[in-house]
Formats: sequence, structure tokens, C-alpha cells
Amino acid sequence: PAQDRLLLRACDSGRASRGELKRMAMANTIGAPARWVGFIDALLDPVWMVELEGLHVVAANAAAARLFGIPASGLLGRDMRELACTPADEAQWSEVQASPAEHGPHESQPMDTFVQSLDGQVHPVTLRISVLPPGAGAGHALVSARPREAEVALRAELDRHVGELQATLESTTDGILVTELSGAVQRFNR
Repeated sequence: PAQDRLLLRACDSGRASRGELKRMAMANTIGAPARWVGFIDALLDPVWMVELEGLHVVAANAAAARLFGIPASGLLGRDMRELACTPADEAQWSEVQASPAEHGPHESQPMDTFVQSLDGQVHPVTLRISVLPPGAGAGHALVSARPREAEVALRAELDRHVGELQATLESTTDGILVTELSGAVQRFNR
């Protein structure tokens, strides 16, 4: 892992060739604890591992690659701050990076946010970041994402329908009262 970090820094500063980085990326193990790589690959949801010192992606599965629109090997070595879309994401990563691994695993609350694929598209997701405990991959965080595109589209459609119904309710001259089956008043027009 220390060698891998040096290679990433060397590549970022131009001292190492992209070919060296690609060879390691093809192995899908840049700095990732080896026992986690097979586990990450087997998951159906987008999952990737981040090295906390520099916030670089060190392993990613095929679902994460599809989410970001590039091959999994293309995610390796990318800075999470480059993939984060919102200031809240950057604050979250700063907080995770600052939490020392000696204090055990730190699992963030699920956070509804957005990720940006390399083609510029923004995708709504729910992210969960879990810092791995010492002995299991200290200095790394496992990130899982649940895509929310269908949920966001459904919510937009429901909001549109509610708006149309509200407009219809308000445009009638008759008094209308909408109740639940139990008799509780839900809506009424003016």
C-alpha cells in the first residue's frame, strides 16, 4: 500500500508513467487490501474503496464503473473530491478523512447526494461511507451508493400530479373538501 501511494503521487506529479499506473489498475488492486477486492467485485450495488490519506479510489466494482460511465480501472487513482458534486460531499469527505482510524470504524449516515459521471451527467444517489477498522484495512473507507434516479423521477411525477390536482381544486367555484376514509380532512379549496 505504501508503494502504491508513492506510485499514485509520482503519477500525479508526472514522475511515473501512466502505463505503470494502468498495469496496476488492470489488476484492480492499487493500494486496496487484497481480501476486499473480490468482495467489492461481487456486490451488485456500486461500491468502491477509497484510501483516506489522499482520498484516491483504490478499488471499484463494475456497478460503480457504470455509475461513473468509465471502466473500473479508469476509476482507480481518481480523487474523490473530483467525483464529489456538492459542497456537502466535500465536507463529508473532509470529516471522514480527519477521523482517525484508531477510533475504530466510522459509518456515516446515509446521505442523499449526487455523483457526476465523466460525461458530465449528474446522478442522484444515496451514499454511505464506512471507514474500515484496523486489521481489516485501516486507512481505507468503503463507499456504497444506491442510485435514486427512479425514485427522483417518480417523486417529480407525483409532484406534477399533485400540482395539477391542486390547480383543479382551486379553479372550481364549488366548495370541495377532500377527506380520508377515517374522516380526517386532507385538502379543501378556498
